[in-house]
Amino acid sequence: AIADRIDTAVSFISIGNVVKGSKDIIGLRRVLSTLINILHNFKLSIDLEDVIKFSYSILSDKKYGIEINPKISLNRVIREIKEFFFNRVEEIYKEEGFSYDKIRAVLHIFWKDYSMADNTLNFINKKPLEELKNIVLLSKRLKNIINDFLKHHDNEDELFPYIYEEYNNTEIIEFPESIEKIKINVSLLKEEIELKLNDLVQKYQETFFIMIKENPEKAFQIVKEISMLIEEYFEKVFVMVDDKTLRQNRVLLLYKTFLITSLFADFSKIVVS
Repeated sequence: AIADRIDTAVSFISIGNVVKGSKDIIGLRRVLSTLINILHNFKLSIDLEDVIKFSYSILSDKKYGIEINPKISLNRVIREIKEFFFNRVEEIYKEEGFSYDKIRAVLHIFWKDYSMADNTLNFINKKPLEELKNIVLLSKRLKNIINDFLKHHDNEDELFPYIYEEYNNTEIIEFPESIEKIKINVSLLKEEIELKLNDLVQKYQETFFIMIKENPEKAFQIVKEISMLIEEYFEKVFVMVDDKTLRQNRVLLLYKTFLITSLFADFSKIVVS
């Protein structure tokens, strides 16, 4: 049922039919709504982007059915589905009583693994704001430093591969698929706290997502540990030094740290004031 609906949605959008306004002449909105309802009701662990990419790749292959020559790029198809998906998922959880900020903190994870995002949202919702406050404030500070750096530096070499994209007037971070590919120049880490932070990030960069699924409380404690190191880091390290190479390396480490915690949730989205 999931694959059929994704195939239908991808086929429709690839030839130029997109979801606009309240009209649903060809039934695309209904197809996507049914897809999301299935994911929600059964709390399925499915990487939607992987399925969409496969569906798009076989559009013009006759052996899979009717041959379709897409007019719309894969990236545009993904974006169109994401626009509808994020909006509908937020509506569903608002109706269930969750606050918009906590929903938005995990929207990028719903796209990757609906079941896991649902578990994480419920986990975060049970935590008192006082326990989240320090993590949230430090996450916001990290995000501001990264955004400020990117405003003044181009990202043509894609040193920062996972950035925020706007969907329905809401900025949502792209799911950080391969954090380990972001390389830090260890020889440029001058302070002990930099080395400690880098070691912790390196330790969990490939296993943290699995840990969140299997033991969210343990993973949350690691997020708290990372936050404590970040707090110490800001006390002892000046990020925006004159040396361009050193500055970029320091921002990259903070960026990588931010991405590790965003595997759990984008804590910068949570309102604590």
